Amino acid sequence: MAGQRFKWHGLSNVDRKGRLSVPAAYRQAIEARGGGRDIMMSRHPSAPCIVCYDRGTEDEVDQDLKAQKRIELERGDKTSFITRNRGIYMSSAEVSWDPSGRVILPDYLRDRAGITDAALFVAFGDGFEIWDPKTALEQKQDEGLRDLAEYHLRKGPAK
Repeated sequence: MAGQRFKWHGLSNVDRKGRLSVPAAYRQAIEARGGGRDIMMSRHPSAPCIVCYDRGTEDEVDQDLKAQKRIELERGDKTSFITRNRGIYMSSAEVSWDPSGRVILPDYLRDRAGITDAALFVAFGDGFEIWDPKTALEQKQDEGLRDLAEYHLRKGPAK
């Protein structure tokens, strides 16, 4: 994939309409990767957050899902990939940021992730996640995520 990787983290306030500012570094990475101003969002398949990636990564996600499907069919599992694909695609949305870098989180995704007044952005290279910081703080199996959430809850959104 050409362009930058997603790196770093950030916290953004969320208003009543679900608007929030996408970190400038993330917007720059999407543009560098050829994604314009579009962010593909979906419910994470297993974690209580929103998973996000640029338009170009969508093809890679499709290829990964097809490869996983082949592996599962070889093992005789004929339903896992359908359930996973349905979970990813039925909750997918494409959003674009406005000139000030704000997007509106789709209601369904915001509700499923429990995001209300703040959103924690966490990069993972080819994409990023958006968490409710209090939910991230409760993730016992992920010390790094808990540490970030604790830090941002203490510090608050960047001014």
